[in-house]
Amino acid sequence: MFLGPRRRMGSGLLLVLAVWAGCILLTRKLLSRMSRLADWRLALISGSCLWGVFLTLVVEVLSLGSALTRSGLLISWTVLAIGIWIIAWRMSPVTELSRSKAASFLQLLRARADALPRMAKCCWLTVILIAAYLLGVAATTPPTNWDALCYHLPRVMHWIQQGSVAHFATDNTRQIEFGPWGGYVISQVLLLGGSDQLVNVPQWIAMALSVMTVSLLVDLLIAVRAATLPTIDQAARPIVSSNASAVAALFAVTVPMGMMQALTPQTDYLTVFWMTCAFAFALAAILEPDRVWPVAACGMACGLGALTKGTTYVYAAPLVLAGTAWLARQPFGRMIQLRKAGFFCAAFFLLNGAHLSRNQALFGSPLGSKEIQLMERNGRITPAIFASNFIRNLALHNNCGVRPVTVALNRLAVTMHGWTGARIDDPETTYPPGPVKFYDKFIIYDDYASAPVHLLWIGLALALAFWQLRKYPHWLAYAGLIILSFALFVTLLKFQVWHSRFHLAYFILLSPFVALVITQAHWWMQISLSVSVVAYALVCLRYNEARPIFYPHFVNLPREAQYLDIHASAWRPALERISDEIVHSGCRNVGLKLGFDAFEYPIWLMLKNRGFSGTIEHTFVEHISGRISSPNPEPSAIITRLTQIPPAVRTLYPKTTVHPPLMVLWREQPPIEATDR
Repeated sequence: MFLGPRRRMGSGLLLVLAVWAGCILLTRKLLSRMSRLADWRLALISGSCLWGVFLTLVVEVLSLGSALTRSGLLISWTVLAIGIWIIAWRMSPVTELSRSKAASFLQLLRARADALPRMAKCCWLTVILIAAYLLGVAATTPPTNWDALCYHLPRVMHWIQQGSVAHFATDNTRQIEFGPWGGYVISQVLLLGGSDQLVNVPQWIAMALSVMTVSLLVDLLIAVRAATLPTIDQAARPIVSSNASAVAALFAVTVPMGMMQALTPQTDYLTVFWMTCAFAFALAAILEPDRVWPVAACGMACGLGALTKGTTYVYAAPLVLAGTAWLARQPFGRMIQLRKAGFFCAAFFLLNGAHLSRNQALFGSPLGSKEIQLMERNGRITPAIFASNFIRNLALHNNCGVRPVTVALNRLAVTMHGWTGARIDDPETTYPPGPVKFYDKFIIYDDYASAPVHLLWIGLALALAFWQLRKYPHWLAYAGLIILSFALFVTLLKFQVWHSRFHLAYFILLSPFVALVITQAHWWMQISLSVSVVAYALVCLRYNEARPIFYPHFVNLPREAQYLDIHASAWRPALERISDEIVHSGCRNVGLKLGFDAFEYPIWLMLKNRGFSGTIEHTFVEHISGRISSPNPEPSAIITRLTQIPPAVRTLYPKTTVHPPLMVLWREQPPIEATDR
């Protein structure tokens, strides 16, 4: 399969989009019958969750027969598209799906846009412009992210090769034990699209959907407040809703880490989207306590989030606990309560059961290997450790771009940390082990992006809300769940210098709260918030080191060279020569011995782009996954690093060609002069 950018997008992706659109239309019709909440955004996220369930089932079912192939996906999505659209058609009169109805819908959208206050129009226009710019960058530049090149994309290549998402032998166990749902999406892009041109786009779509869901959360929070405090000014409610929704969307789309993540094939923004959906469905359940669908939909969103990234368990824990307490206090009977809880649990475990069982079978734990758990979980939990992690996590957002201010904030963080009595680089609470240093230099990257302006506005909104506690009890309760999740986060997880990625969920989920409080304060605060976050966002986009599109050096490189230019430019000439050697030799089976953290995806890319059609797999795996047998013959050549090779491997592969920092071990004489080492 060719992976380069020259091949046009396959029509198979249109089938996937057709199913997605059908799911949205279907849920819109179902919600119109089951729900009093008539909002197209609720249908949008409900349909997206339903589509996510279908995607999971398609991939898992096809994997049972090793049929995760282009033809298998085409058949599956065709059947689903026909079935869903037939059901949607039967639920809707022909006139409702007519061209005149579509024209009326567009006129309605235009009328609503014209009715927006000037402030809201400016905010939404800015949101659209920023999103459009990010889409252009995401679709025209290759993935350069470290984790994407090391395990997000390589694991999908292994799945495609074996026609299944079953675990395989690898020394980089993140390829098999981490949440796979993001890889499920990428597998559709690679198999049906024919190239990796669009592998960054799923996260951009997640960003766009998250922004829309944030605006929905604003209206749901206002509705919850109005339902319990009917004395509020109902006449001003539409204006408050319009302005707050727009400000919340602007606040969310300008989070620096969010803009960086929208350009990568990682899973952080996908996880954020599922969490925003979960909170939206939870609020819908409060507004319609007699309905089952919001609880079941919340279970789907939480299940998809957990299948995407393990941090969902931390993000969602306070919400699930609060939902359980709310459900227990409802006046309806015990059987109805059990029914709702059953739907939530069934949706969650239906989605995660297959992956959790694979982990259980291999690692003895559904959550994965003990090595990863020890790597990421705090060795001990004490008040001092909590304070230490809390300070260090907040300090990741000191990097404001003004060096004297950043230096002063970093010194303050170190001083405050000293008051905790804990070591700032304690190996039991820090990963990777080593000295902890807060950067004074301005760094904007997809692993290191501070959000000082957004954090400042969150703090101000919390202060204003507490100052008028009686006015904002429901909104403070909403914010309290998110802050409680952050407290759980710093309690359980070791500090990592790239934790600002994991903070993205908290910034996005707090966007509605910030917008609601600020828009009800003073008009000049709304303007100040909007101008400040946009200004900082533009600076971050200009100095984005992961996508240096304003630098001719990066832009003028061939696409194949751009993958490694940021992190491992020395690998490029080595891999080019190695790929040429392997293809020239006629080798059909290539082994990899690269260790835990290596840039594996460019190896697949360069070999496939040069016409290699054999198998690529990890060999001589020392991890427990090494016991998984391979149906393929022993490799004829092994790509490895310039490290000490075990004697057993040296005996079987006596010939070498060296291309620092890599080398190739050969069973037979390589196609060029070999060097015995």
